Amino acid sequence: MKRIEVCAWYLRSEATGKRYKSRWKMTREDALVHDPHAEPVPGTEESREIPESEAERLARQMSKPPRP
Repeated sequence: MKRIEVCAWYLRSEATGKRYKSRWKMTREDALVHDPHAEPVPGTEESREIPESEAERLARQMSKPPRP
């Protein structure tokens, strides 16, 4: 599993030029693609583990309890 760091970001709208808070959490690299001047929203940081292979994805899926 690969560990990534994500958070919400303050981005600037291309249409209006106004700053807004992103609706989703993303990595620093993704945020900078949207806005080179993006700033993280304090307190929204989160670590996530994501599978790097199909085998890891399937193993993770099998370990989840069934939905009621």
